[in-house]
Amino acid sequence: MPAGYSGTPLIQKIGIKPGHRIVLRNHPASFLKDLGQFPEGVQSSERLTGKANVVVYFTDRAAELAKDFPGSPSPWFPMAWCGSAGPRKPAAAQRT
Repeated sequence: MPAGYSGTPLIQKIGIKPGHRIVLRNHPASFLKDLGQFPEGVQSSERLTGKANVVVYFTDRAAELAKDFPGSPSPWFPMAWCGSAGPRKPAAAQRT
């Protein structure tokens, strides 16, 4: 197990629960494997339409984000939490 890994499944960390509609956009090929099996009744889409319980959106370009999310909050969020993540440096590199 990698140092610092909590053992909590990624699906649980992200907050995907049974019956949720999730949007997975621009994800790397390995991401679905990393997520593992969805809980029962989860519907997954790459389209940013309709309502969603969870949106996982990958981008490294602000212009792309602004294009896909022109206003905030977006009407398809019944209740939303927005977080961001990016490539991480190894801990040793962060200290330098």
